[in-house]
Amino acid sequence: MIENKTSSNDFIEVAETEHTAYVKIHGKGTFKIAPDFKGFVEQMIKKNVRGILIDLYSCETLDSTFIGTITSLTLKYRNNNKSRIRLFNVSKHIHCILKNLGLLSVLDIFCEENIDTGKFENISATNKSKVEIADLMLDAHETLASLNDKNAAEFKNVVEMLSKTVK
Repeated sequence: MIENKTSSNDFIEVAETEHTAYVKIHGKGTFKIAPDFKGFVEQMIKKNVRGILIDLYSCETLDSTFIGTITSLTLKYRNNNKSRIRLFNVSKHIHCILKNLGLLSVLDIFCEENIDTGKFENISATNKSKVEIADLMLDAHETLASLNDKNAAEFKNVVEMLSKTVK
């Protein structure tokens, strides 16, 4: 098991079965752990898992990059008719954030208190360049901005700044 090199309170644990991948977000889901989260989900999609279940029970909050990454992956893989990304154990705080961003009809959120999946392991942290992180952040914020006018206005400056950074 390899510790993630972000704050010791902010990390991701994963487990997988034959048909399902499980992700537990601990602490804060931020741009720091979003690249590793995205990499794991994409790896599982390539393995043709049927479901990716994201447990937010131990998650204090999510930043816009992490939310945008979840949303981008959900939209990208929703129509492949193979994999489904679902969130559960969503706190009132995170539910409110998702609602304010207009994501309740986009993300698949369900109530489940405990899903026994066996042994979880920490995701190993990978070093990403500033450009790779900026590219991920840009994709996340462009996804959120594309969903409604409120988000477009809220994230306009962020998208413009990140676009310049990536170029």
